[in-house]
Order: sequence, then structure tokens, then C-alpha cells
Amino acid sequence: MTYLGSCSIIRNVLNVSIVAYRDDPQALKQLRDTLEAASSLRCLYLVDNGNDDRLKDLFSTGRAQYIRTSRNLGFGKAHNIALKMSVDQQAPFHLVLNPDVSFEPEVLDACVREMVGRTNVALLMPKVLYPDGSLQRLGKLLPNPLILASRRLVPASLRKAWDKRYELQQYDYNEELAIPTLSGCFMLIRTESLTFTGLFDENYFMYMEDFDLCRRLSRWGQTICWPKVSIYHAFARGSIKGFRLLKAHIRSAVHYFNKWGWLWDPERRELNRKTLNQLNNRGSE
Repeated sequence: MTYLGSCSIIRNVLNVSIVAYRDDPQALKQLRDTLEAASSLRCLYLVDNGNDDRLKDLFSTGRAQYIRTSRNLGFGKAHNIALKMSVDQQAPFHLVLNPDVSFEPEVLDACVREMVGRTNVALLMPKVLYPDGSLQRLGKLLPNPLILASRRLVPASLRKAWDKRYELQQYDYNEELAIPTLSGCFMLIRTESLTFTGLFDENYFMYMEDFDLCRRLSRWGQTICWPKVSIYHAFARGSIKGFRLLKAHIRSAVHYFNKWGWLWDPERRELNRKTLNQLNNRGSE
């Protein structure tokens, strides 16, 4: 899907950060080439959480900059290295991007143009598809502990009603929607908003740091799914597959609910209500 829009291309207004951990160099090279073909790109930061320098040469030329960490810092803390640079440089926009994402350069430029024209938007995520073209439902309500626990412990056939509400299954991803939880695979952020909300919470090593930041950004401006363009994401639910990642997910969930509230969370209730009202109002039109 391509969206050209009516505005001229915006040049050199976007910094991008990718956090790598033993990722395939060839796939990262293709992503680097895509990003460098986008007119909006200002600087591309590759933050390497791995234990070797095999990616260094790929990200030490042109607008790419290689940053190797001394250890695996996790998702949010590693992205914060680049986010701090964008804030200090007053770069208008910053894209937090997964290494397993692909799209055409004009898709990125279209997203940036949309953000330029929408000063009330703090965060934008396009429509996200699996590599086979099927839809990924990455926009969700803010979770409560029962929802997250049920998705681990309760068979899918017994939680259909809960999942339908939490995953916003009535949303067809054909029109824009303000959503309080968007995926960290593609977070196009208005950098100015970070000076008010802060960066990623570094107490999360992995998982739910995108929930946390998206929630804080929604206090500053809208956090929207903008489905006029789409990207592809080779999504893998790692915490389902391994005990170590499951343990990290549980630890992150405990920190999240300790921070925002387990059962008593009025902000969660209000943000979720607003999102569901948007959908209900569309259904009645």
C-alpha cells in the first residue's frame, strides 16, 4: 500500500534507532539500505547489544552510526542511548524500529509527512502485517493483570470475550484510531514529547516497555494507528517459546503493575473507555 499525500517530502528530520542482538547481518543491511533511501532520514543509529563487531562495518558509513554496548542492555535502555541523542539534537522525529521489520522507503516518508501535519500526535504506528500479508493486531487496550494472566493460563476458547475486547477485534485497521497501547516494532515519536514524558523506563529489560512509554505519550498527545500505509513484521512471540524470556515477561509485568496499579488504575479505565467509545460510535454511524 502506498500513500503519497499532498505535502512535499520532508528532508533530514528523522533519526532512527535499531537495537540488534545477534541479528542476521544481511537482513540488517537490507533494512539499512531502505532507511537510507528515505528522504526524511537524518541519522540511523544501530545499537548493538551483541558480543561481536560483525555489524560495525555495515553501520559506519553514510548516515548510519554504529554504537556497541558493553553488555546486553535490553530493549528500552539500548534505545534510550539514541533517543537521548535525538532529544539533545532537537531532531523533530525519532523512529524506534525493530530489526525484523521491512517496508518501502516511501512508506517511512509518508508517515513523517503525516506527523509534520499533525502537531497533536505524539506517536504513530502504521498498519502492521505478517510476511504473508495477514494482519497483526498490535493495537490493544491497556492491560489489567487478569487479562495478561489469562493469556498464559486460560485456553483461548474460554477467553474469547476478553480477547475480543482487549485486542480491539472489532477494529478493521482501515481507518485511523487513537489507541493507548501500540507496538514497539515501529514507534514514530515526536521528539518534543519525550522532553515532557521521559524516555523508556529502564527498569524493564524486555517486554512492556513499549506499553509504558506509549501510555505516557498519550498524556502529551494522541498515539495513533495510521493504516494508510503498511509495514511487514516477522513477529515471533519469544516469551512463549523459552522459559528465560517468559521469566523476563513476568518480571516486566510485575514492574508495570507496581508502577501503574494492579486493580485500581483510573487512568487505564479512562483511556480504554475513550478507545472503545471511538469504535462504538463508528459502529452506530
